[in-house]
Amino acid sequence: MTIHQGWYVTADAEQAKSTGGMLALYPRADFAQILAVPGGEPPDDLHVTMFYFGEDVNNVPGEAEIAHAASGIADQFSSITAKAFGHAAFNPNGAEPCAVYLIGNSQQLADLHCQLDEVVKPYISHDQHVPWAPHITAGYGIPTNALGYDGDVVFDRIALQWAGQEYSFPLGG
Repeated sequence: MTIHQGWYVTADAEQAKSTGGMLALYPRADFAQILAVPGGEPPDDLHVTMFYFGEDVNNVPGEAEIAHAASGIADQFSSITAKAFGHAAFNPNGAEPCAVYLIGNSQQLADLHCQLDEVVKPYISHDQHVPWAPHITAGYGIPTNALGYDGDVVFDRIALQWAGQEYSFPLGG
């Protein structure tokens, strides 16, 4: 891991991560372990997507501006506690069916999304899901009954993934 302009940066070899972009909220490591299921996404990949910028952001402006703003917004929040209150199947008959934890019951989560929305609006060219439905994808092609957890989830960082770079911003500085 290297440091770039004061942010932690990592490169990811997966093709989708090497060209795409998203702003996401990540659960604390102990909660990621609880949420992980056999055959599902690795604990380090579990997140709530706040905004998706598309599969290829190599020629899209905004990386530095979004990173700077996300860093400042992250400093305004301490860790965020939300609740995994249900399990659902997204795209059950589509190309990428997935089992998800539904996440909610947190005014801080809603406030964070609203603050980030104001910052990223000028840089979004990819359609967003409306309304925003906070969730954590546990895995693709797995049944919802593989998900057993419901309860509190503590989130401790925001991350911006942008064309193979990851900028991580701890909540509360």
